[in-house]
Amino acid sequence: MSAAPKNPASLLSPRHWLSWLASTLSRRQKTLFRIEELRFQWLEGWYERLAVVAAIAVAVGLGSTLLGDLFMTAFITAAFHLLDVGETAIDSSIADDPGVDQMLVAYSPKVREIEKVIGKLKGGDLRKGGVGAGSLGNFVTDGILLEARQKVGNSIVLAVTNAGGLRKSTISEGDLREKDIWELLPFENALVQFDLTGAQVMTLLKQVVSHRDAQAGARIKYVNDADNKPQLQSVKLLIDGKEQDVDPNAIYKVICIDYLWKRTANVPSETEGNYSVLGQAKKIEPLGLTIRDAMIDYVKQETKAGRDIKVNLDGRFRMNRTEGGNQPEVQR
Repeated sequence: MSAAPKNPASLLSPRHWLSWLASTLSRRQKTLFRIEELRFQWLEGWYERLAVVAAIAVAVGLGSTLLGDLFMTAFITAAFHLLDVGETAIDSSIADDPGVDQMLVAYSPKVREIEKVIGKLKGGDLRKGGVGAGSLGNFVTDGILLEARQKVGNSIVLAVTNAGGLRKSTISEGDLREKDIWELLPFENALVQFDLTGAQVMTLLKQVVSHRDAQAGARIKYVNDADNKPQLQSVKLLIDGKEQDVDPNAIYKVICIDYLWKRTANVPSETEGNYSVLGQAKKIEPLGLTIRDAMIDYVKQETKAGRDIKVNLDGRFRMNRTEGGNQPEVQR
């Protein structure tokens, strides 16, 4: 068991935990920190584990009953008595830690790299909202569809991703930096090719419409039901520049992300659809490319070709205003 620090109050210092995180990532040869990968076992010192348990106890105690409050108060009092903590002002009087500075050196080039301008957005802001996740959803699915076609051929007819994976609600008109794409797509979601029957494509697009997810490659009509939720009515696929009906028995190549394929919770919810149909594909082939890397390359390729990124609201989702009871929800 490791010894307690000479100054237990350091456990209250953000500097202590940043230093701990940097050294832990370095030992585990990680260059990207994802909060969902944080493990309690990473805390090697008993004093660090106790501090974290005490912090959790504080959070739990906030919503506890009177009996729980008394218990939590006793628990936290004992923990802080054992640690003999005090208060430390976090300000400029604290000298920089050379060890932490040295650890951060490895990350500096990547930080500078993502600040570089890789393209230009014209025609307004990209926004997420409404059916199809708005112009931001169109931007992403247009990009991954083009990148997939360049990688495996023009046989790819459809690209789909979920609105929940787009973690930035707006990208402002002007310079596009690599960090904009990192902020928009922070997860390591990989692109995967699925060979689906036409019937399976229709099942897939029902989820896309009802959960306001994004797609490129189809022209969709939908209606709002009595609860003002969009429901798929009809689909035309854009194949070789022409709109075609979906043949339920034909095989179509579709690009999506591994997150939707591998999701274990396949019960539809208000925010996430049931994409289990992807697991029923005739063929499943990863492209070896993350959605973020694909979008960064897409913007760079457009810039190299002398083209700006433009807001694209092309009517790929249209509401049938003659049916359905409520006001339409539109892309923005």
